[in-house]
Amino acid sequence: MIVLQLSSFLVARSSDGWRITVPDDLAFFDGHFPRRPIVPGAALLQLTLQQVAEIRNATAVVLDRVRFQRLVEPGARFDLRLETTADSATFCLADPQGVLAQGALRCGGGEPAHGRDSCSVGGDIDVAPPVPLSALLPHGPEAMLLRDVPCRAGERLQVGARLPADSPYARGTWASAALVEAAAQAAAAHMGLAAAPQAGIALGPRPGYLVGVKRARLVADLPRDPDFTVCVQRTGGSGPLAIYAASVTAADAELFHAELSVWTLPPEPPT
Repeated sequence: MIVLQLSSFLVARSSDGWRITVPDDLAFFDGHFPRRPIVPGAALLQLTLQQVAEIRNATAVVLDRVRFQRLVEPGARFDLRLETTADSATFCLADPQGVLAQGALRCGGGEPAHGRDSCSVGGDIDVAPPVPLSALLPHGPEAMLLRDVPCRAGERLQVGARLPADSPYARGTWASAALVEAAAQAAAAHMGLAAAPQAGIALGPRPGYLVGVKRARLVADLPRDPDFTVCVQRTGGSGPLAIYAASVTAADAELFHAELSVWTLPPEPPT
């Protein structure tokens, strides 16, 4: 059996796919989250896209739908299975207890099947008094991709982000999966600001989990060590579940757009 190491995952080819082992020291656990290590959904997406590219040599995909159904923790073992056609694929990540994540995608650079949502922050921007990211998100500095104080205007939020050269996303192919994580962080930050009892006062970091991606276009290659602008606009959901239109741009070029579903928990108590 040949075992490969992809972004610190251990990947072994099986008769019907790949057997994945999640080491306790997986690089993605650094800062995600300090109190409870969880594999980011975007990291599972990157792992899947790497396997799709191995079969189809894809350099751009449209993610029609992706669902993250259960958390993946240190020591997990699961199977990744793909069913492919000439220009599309479905995938499933599962362990003996059931499905962890599943989805459908198309290879190529076309637009999503159901169009796209625009997202830009304009109008009256709520930036004063500023709320530090550490008061909104539980991420450690190793996992935090957002870099600026978020600018919020009602249901919209805009924030700067950066993918460091030493990020685990940047160590393998399909580093663009980091854009999904940055957008999810921005959505969780918006939910934290929206839940604040008054402007500028956050209740505390709120763990957020990416549970769905729809109507997304993603390309494999990114500029080296780039700066991004992330914009999210809430379009639906209720309670702890929120749905956002998200976009990520760099130098006025759009790199990613999607509909994201994010589930947030109550604020963490202070240590």
